[in-house]
Amino acid sequence: RGFIEREGNNYKVGLKLVELSSMKLNNIELKTEASPYLRKLVHILGLPVQMAILEGNEAVFIEKIESINAFRMYSQIGKRIPLYASGVGKILLSQNTDEEILSELSKVTFETFTHRTLTSPESVLDEIKEARKQGYAIDNEEHEEGIFCIAAPIYDYRGQIIAAISVGGKEPQFITDKRAEHITLIKETARDISRRLGYTKY
Repeated sequence: RGFIEREGNNYKVGLKLVELSSMKLNNIELKTEASPYLRKLVHILGLPVQMAILEGNEAVFIEKIESINAFRMYSQIGKRIPLYASGVGKILLSQNTDEEILSELSKVTFETFTHRTLTSPESVLDEIKEARKQGYAIDNEEHEEGIFCIAAPIYDYRGQIIAAISVGGKEPQFITDKRAEHITLIKETARDISRRLGYTKY
């Protein structure tokens, strides 16, 4: 399975184990670099902030910082969420081609969480296309009733999207007012973290 390799009568660490170790170290570095920026965003907005990575066909939350006075959300560290029913999921998919996105989502069984959950690969792709244009994706009560989220991408030094950050609100205006300051702050926070990880194209 690639975890160890044999050379004559000797054994050495295999590439699979190296790959898993690298993934773990990358996530540790990501959380370390992102934490001060996420805490600052929580302080400014007074709302919960979360960060997720892609794992298989799900998004996995690897960090969450609550605000003292904020409402509580479904997410918690280690929790998984479908890509089609979350802002972070749409962002994590967005660097793939349209064909790759449709192919990946065609393997998924769409579960309806709320009356706004997207139920087809095509409808998810439409929102991802919009997210590419505006630099952020939304969750319009698609996973939790009464919870609206805005998510923005984090890039590494290669220009790859390796994570997404998201902030949740309880009012529909949280995602519909395109001029709102919080959208700018979320995008700027994601950019700042990306720069810390070596991304230079902003």
